[in-house]
Amino acid sequence: MSLVRFQVRPPFSIAVAIKTEVTILDTNTIQHCIETLCSDGCCNVNDYIARLETGEALPQTTHLNLAERQEVLKELKAIMAVYKTKS
Repeated sequence: MSLVRFQVRPPFSIAVAIKTEVTILDTNTIQHCIETLCSDGCCNVNDYIARLETGEALPQTTHLNLAERQEVLKELKAIMAVYKTKS
């Protein structure tokens, strides 16, 4: 958390606490996980998406943090959207 001070009018000042969170994603690990999940086929990927949407951690995603699992979910949805538009 950082503290920011700014002047309103002399001699008053307001202190505002700003909470900042930075999450570092391991893109190589995420990409490998996506490739592993996709190698199981479309039917399984649709099941994985449904399970990840409920917050369930798949055996293939237990080593990922929440932000990384959300990124995997986002990418899987994007990949499957391509197949839905082709049908």
